[in-house]
Amino acid sequence: MYQKILSFVLILFFTLIKLAHSDETPQILNLVYKAQEMLAKEKPYLISRNKKVYGRDVPLAIYDTETKTILIIRADVSLERDVVINRKIEKVVDVSNVRPPDYLVYKIGGNGINAEFQIAKDGKVYPFLGWNYIREKGHETMVYSPYTDYLAQKEVVDFGNKYLKTAILNALDELKKQFVLSRAVRGSLVADVISERIIFNLALIEHMDHGEYEDKGDVYMMNKVLTQLALNREKTFNYAKSSAGALCLMQIMRTTYGGVKGKKGKLAPGVLQLYPNAKLPIDPVIGSCGSHSQATKVAYLVLDDKLAYMPSDFKGKFVNEPKRYGYVLAAAYNGGSGRAINIYKGIREPRIYELVSDIFSYFTHRKSEFREYKLLKEETWIFIKKYIEIDTELHK
Repeated sequence: MYQKILSFVLILFFTLIKLAHSDETPQILNLVYKAQEMLAKEKPYLISRNKKVYGRDVPLAIYDTETKTILIIRADVSLERDVVINRKIEKVVDVSNVRPPDYLVYKIGGNGINAEFQIAKDGKVYPFLGWNYIREKGHETMVYSPYTDYLAQKEVVDFGNKYLKTAILNALDELKKQFVLSRAVRGSLVADVISERIIFNLALIEHMDHGEYEDKGDVYMMNKVLTQLALNREKTFNYAKSSAGALCLMQIMRTTYGGVKGKKGKLAPGVLQLYPNAKLPIDPVIGSCGSHSQATKVAYLVLDDKLAYMPSDFKGKFVNEPKRYGYVLAAAYNGGSGRAINIYKGIREPRIYELVSDIFSYFTHRKSEFREYKLLKEETWIFIKKYIEIDTELHK
């Protein structure tokens, strides 16, 4: 009798857990995750001729909205090449050898692992759920779901928002437990000096293309990044590397992380050496790309280190009003403390908002009209614009 009751209670318990989990994850995401499981069983291959790689044979997952089924098709996708289209350089690929052959496959956006494909059959377009990608160098494979407007549903965006906040809070808790002291504000913890709000904003901004941001605006770009985080979780932005070498979610430079040796061989320390209590991994790739909690933890330390080089009066203002002065620290994160000092000392706060409101127009047509623009590089100005607009949108 007691065994039957115990068995019933256990079955009920695990059923409730399963139901709770399904309620937490939006249905569309469960669909994507199922597609990713199916893709993991289908291997991608590099295609070569005379020992030279010229393409990939990859599996693609699509969704039949009528039959409610996930389908896997395959296609040969060439390596990307640069083509000038409407005076802009675009990354173009050729798609061939589609199996089954009655499907049509076109690349319609994104690059590399983030490529978005349109897949159709008999005039019907199927939502693209992801693919199993293989890198040309190292032959690493990764199942990944690129952004599509179809997948950017409200519940998906909300899930991405929750996911990122959880990663940041995990980093914050670890910094508190490790009792990591601030270099910027004596006697305080890094966790008490740098707000999670700034980390959240920066995580989004680092993955917003300037041109796309100008065309589509802050809300679209914010939702795009959050959708990507919901779709791929810890794998999101693992291959993201800037032209300068900044890595993964928080775009951390190797030298910022592990330091750099000067001409005389003396090490200019990075956050790895400056914050020993944080117990960061020695390898900057593991530290920046190992997990999103780890990456945001590093970002906390980078911001505190940048703040340490700011004027004393700014530190006091920032600690008391981080919301108001967050854009200055964002400028330091993007372009260094020196540039942030230039903008803090050279331009009063109300004027900053005037300058960034129509900044794309100024840099395109009227670059020399205002001397203030010479204080920062164009990239940092646009970074500040994104920060101010994203922060305003998120915290209306």
